[in-house]
Amino acid sequence: MSQKIITSILLIFVLAACKTASKKETGLPEIHFSLTDMKLGAPTELFYFEDEYHLFYQCSPDSVNLNSISWGHAKSTDLVHWQLLPLAIQPENNEIPGSGSVVIDWNNSSGFGNETTPMVAIYATTNEQNINPGIQTLALSFSTDKGTSWKKASTPITLESCFVQPNEVRVFWHEETQRWIMGILTGYEVRFYSSVDLKNWQYESVFGENVYSKVGDWTHLSFLPLKIEGTQNTKWIMMISGSADSPNEGSGVQYFYGDFDGYVFKSERTKPKWLDNGSDNYAGVVLSNYVEAGKPACYIGLIDNYRYKQGQSGSKVADVYTIPRKLTLHDEYNDFYIVSEPVEAFETIIENKQLLKETTFSGELKIKQQLEIPLEINLKFDSNNRLYLNLAEVFGIRLTNDVGDELTIGYHSQRRYFFISEIKKGEKRLDEWDGFQYAPYVIKEPTIDLKIIVDQTSAELFAMNGMISLTRKYFISDSWNKIALISENGDITLQEGDIKELKSIWTER
Repeated sequence: MSQKIITSILLIFVLAACKTASKKETGLPEIHFSLTDMKLGAPTELFYFEDEYHLFYQCSPDSVNLNSISWGHAKSTDLVHWQLLPLAIQPENNEIPGSGSVVIDWNNSSGFGNETTPMVAIYATTNEQNINPGIQTLALSFSTDKGTSWKKASTPITLESCFVQPNEVRVFWHEETQRWIMGILTGYEVRFYSSVDLKNWQYESVFGENVYSKVGDWTHLSFLPLKIEGTQNTKWIMMISGSADSPNEGSGVQYFYGDFDGYVFKSERTKPKWLDNGSDNYAGVVLSNYVEAGKPACYIGLIDNYRYKQGQSGSKVADVYTIPRKLTLHDEYNDFYIVSEPVEAFETIIENKQLLKETTFSGELKIKQQLEIPLEINLKFDSNNRLYLNLAEVFGIRLTNDVGDELTIGYHSQRRYFFISEIKKGEKRLDEWDGFQYAPYVIKEPTIDLKIIVDQTSAELFAMNGMISLTRKYFISDSWNKIALISENGDITLQEGDIKELKSIWTER
């Protein structure tokens, strides 16, 4: 059926003129968490408290002066629309707050509360000095007004049996042992401590001695239980962000699964899996009290890559967070995998939805000459004929603009991988800004599904119902304004699909 199009596709979008002008004037990411007046760093903490989600993140009011690094604060009712709040924890006495953890001290075990339940933050600072070899210190601050103002405790936390300054601190309540548990990331290890009052901590155990790969820097930590889908059984998941060694040779989030009894984490394998096959999703946090709050385990990460800091293009791209993703644990192919999909509330920002008709085609099938970013694109292809010679070698979707930039997202049926390929017209690529990312996957299912989220500076791919995810940050000269389905070296059948225009999550920028 070479070069034959059975059914043509026509999409008509009706857009408000003011909306179009607003997007073109700002050029800012519309559906991702971002800042306009400060440099955005990694997220620090995410939790649910009194009907609201609270997000703490690192930021720098002065992007040149590193001594201005602070904790920002935002809240949301759905993890999609955010209200920015005043800065939370700021530099004090030449001490710069590093990454850390915030917990809700419901029973006031710390004694910091009054008539209001306190929020307690534990974090490393750049100016803490060792008391003696083998002991590290952490800062301790608290808030009794829902994070609006913070007071630093006069006495820091001291950690024995800790020989390397912590990069990350993660604190949570362990119901089975009725104690607070702290995991701290030091070098290539995670050391566990326990406490009953959030002030005095006892060393318990260490994880990381037998980990398969230790490359680059381990920078961020998440530790949580996930129930195996379809069962009542639970596995503990340890997520460690690294600056290097991800599947596409960049930054990423590796994870281990196993059992935790409140004292020791026993991993069932020391070779990690990766939360995202791309190189541009790392330093993420998971909703820390999702079990207690009765909410899904949701993840937000930073769309960036350590390698870009060495190049030139990366500095031109706005820093943003991934769209919020729901994480679930699946037992597939005699192994465990984390599946990530956009949270359900993401559907609330759909502005226009147009269906794509079923069609079989080869070559390029233009959908529309003009379009408005951001978009959600959903495609479902027939893979039942994958054993026949006429199946397309590559198929998917391609976005272009008037200056010749290209973004192609799809599946390679012969080499068996999903991919995102971005080409900037006339640009000579640096190694650290390679425009090709891929995720191996052997298709056994009768259909191949793609969910693609495209904003001004990033593309996020979710395939096979979230079993595969790829996150890509890019820099282009002009917004995407043309879109086409592609089928190279053969035919492919699009069973169904749609393109959704998305409205901005921000009321003011």
